[in-house]
Amino acid sequence: MAHSEIPSPATGPIAELVARARAAQRIYEGWSQEQVDTAVVAAGWAIIEPARNRELAEL
Repeated sequence: MAHSEIPSPATGPIAELVARARAAQRIYEGWSQEQVDTAVVAAGWAIIEPARNRELAEL
């Protein structure tokens, strides 16, 4: 009977995303609350921009 390996949850593309998220955390941890609030608002507006919103809706 063949044995197939189950990949670790943090391999390949997932590991890359986790690494990017941790790098971002290191940057943001030194920011003031006002700076974080501004970044969150900017991200929110970027997501609801009509072209991006349609693209996300069609995923």
